[in-house]
Amino acid sequence: MNTRRQRRVAHLIQEEVADIFQNDTKGILPKALITVTHTEVTADLSIAKIYLSIYATQDKKEVLADIQEQAKWIRHQLALRIGKQIRIMPELRFLLDDTLEQAEKIEKILKSIEIPPEDKDYGLDAYKKLDDLEGAKDEEE
Repeated sequence: MNTRRQRRVAHLIQEEVADIFQNDTKGILPKALITVTHTEVTADLSIAKIYLSIYATQDKKEVLADIQEQAKWIRHQLALRIGKQIRIMPELRFLLDDTLEQAEKIEKILKSIEIPPEDKDYGLDAYKKLDDLEGAKDEEE
């Protein structure tokens, strides 16, 4: 259960880290479109998990590794921006947000399901056939 303070700090971190990625990382990080999708903060506000979506690149894990190498610099930039609003600057942990890929997989699976047309009648005859099959299985055992 996130407290109001956790939600407020997480939102503040999310906005500021997104702005840092957008404006301050040119030349430091490889060219890629980086979006901060979600941020979670622990109850003691010591760790912030920042979920990122990375686009316009072939190797997302390599970009994530570069971001993690620059985590100390990003944390310092964040401290310069919001240091007066929170006592202790949380440790930043960057994670790939794969919810978009998971949604695409689910959508692909749903599109591949073949749904029979509604005009066919699968009324009582289908249930009778199912009962006959179950009865045959019981007789075999």
